[in-house]
Amino acid sequence: MYYIFIGSPSGMDLRDQTTFDFGASYDFAPDLTGSIAYEESRSVIKGKNNPEDLAFGIKYKLNDTTRIFGGIAFGLSDTAADMTLSVGGGIKF
Repeated sequence: MYYIFIGSPSGMDLRDQTTFDFGASYDFAPDLTGSIAYEESRSVIKGKNNPEDLAFGIKYKLNDTTRIFGGIAFGLSDTAADMTLSVGGGIKF
């Protein structure tokens, strides 16, 4: 769960956003993890439906310090993106 302070852009009436998600992950192998999660955010525009999506992810451990990951999410509400793709990596130091 997290909270985003939107601020007050000139000429716009936007609300701060609270987001929560919950899900599960499974270790397919010592270096490979898959996950599924449901996420919902408070709409930043009053009167609009909250964005909701279902996300699937995969993370691969290249070595003790480096990870790569990717994911796909499908929108469950009319205010969410139809589909979102993500890729990335991380280095621990």
